[in-house]
Amino acid sequence: MMNEELAHDISMNLPDEVWCLNMVERYRRARHCSEFCTFDGDRYFIRGVLSVPFAYCEGDFTWGVWCEVSQADHDAFVAAYETDTLDRLTTLEGRLANEVPGYEASIGEPVEIQILADARPDFVMKGEGDLAQEQREGLTLERHEELHDILFGDDEEFEDEE
Repeated sequence: MMNEELAHDISMNLPDEVWCLNMVERYRRARHCSEFCTFDGDRYFIRGVLSVPFAYCEGDFTWGVWCEVSQADHDAFVAAYETDTLDRLTTLEGRLANEVPGYEASIGEPVEIQILADARPDFVMKGEGDLAQEQREGLTLERHEELHDILFGDDEEFEDEE
């Protein structure tokens, strides 16, 4: 399969614990928009981008994911976002709030959150798991093809029938 045919980005709509709720429970227990989320009144999340560079060509595979952060960090981020002062924030710490397909046990892994003034935060994995390792070393073509199959393997069956 050619690199152009392989997915280069996937985005998660919400933290997994919020996403898996039915519509009524989500309405009752969560407040969210495209950038922030509060769950059960005492859990706080920020949306960002986790980039994994390609080892075989230019560019990155980007995951739009959520990190759970402390209330203080969440509130500081929201205030800076609202007042257009994100450039004043320092690096935050969090934990990945999505299970990233193809990376077992990625949810809960420690993340360094690099705040950017003009884009969603960059998430840098701090642990030793597969996702952290590939973020440091790069994604091979073989692994990229494997991820594509994990994400879209069933879709190709329908394409062949058309």
